[in-house]
Amino acid sequence: KRVAVLGLGTGTLAAYARKGDHFVFYEINPDVAKVARSAFTYLRRAKGEISVHLGDGRKRLEEALEQHFDIIIFDAFSGDAIPAHLMTEEAVGLALSRLRPGGVLAINVSNNHADMKPVIWSHARVFNLAWRRVRHEGKSPFGPYISDWMFVAPREGSLAVFEKNAQQPKRLISWTDDHAPLLPILY
Repeated sequence: KRVAVLGLGTGTLAAYARKGDHFVFYEINPDVAKVARSAFTYLRRAKGEISVHLGDGRKRLEEALEQHFDIIIFDAFSGDAIPAHLMTEEAVGLALSRLRPGGVLAINVSNNHADMKPVIWSHARVFNLAWRRVRHEGKSPFGPYISDWMFVAPREGSLAVFEKNAQQPKRLISWTDDHAPLLPILY
C-alpha cells in the first residue's frame, strides 16, 4: 500500500507499515520530526519503507502530482491547535484527487475541545462520499483513552471492512478556504 500521513507525531502509524508498503509522512514542525526519530522507535522499526517530508501537509500533497495513494491519513487534529486549512472542502478535494481508485481518506477526529465530525459529514455530502465512524474507548495508565476516526471514500465498497454506521449525522458544518467557523465545533 502507498499511504500518505499528514501529521507525524511520534510516528506511531509507521508501526502499521508492512513489507512492501510505502508510508510518506508530512510534518510541518521539524522539531516533531527530530523527536520522532530520536526518542521513539516507530520509524526505524517499521517493516515497510518510511519517508518523512518536512513542510505543510496540504502544500506537500499538492506538490505530489505523480503520487497516488491507497490511503491518505489526516492525523493532525488531536492537539489544541486545529489546522483548519487541512480540513476544508478544497483540502479534501485535493486529497481525493491524490487517491487511487478504491482509496480511502482516514481522519483522526479525536479531540477534547472540538467535534470535527460535522465538518467531515458535510464533505461527505458535498463530494458524495461513503463514510464510516469508528470509535474505540479503552483504558491506559494515564486514564481513559478514546480514539475516534472518520473514514470517507468515493466508493462504498472501499469501506466494506467497517461496520455500517446506523447513526446519521445530526448537523453538518461546511468548511471552505474562505470560511471555517470554529465556534460551532467547540465542545
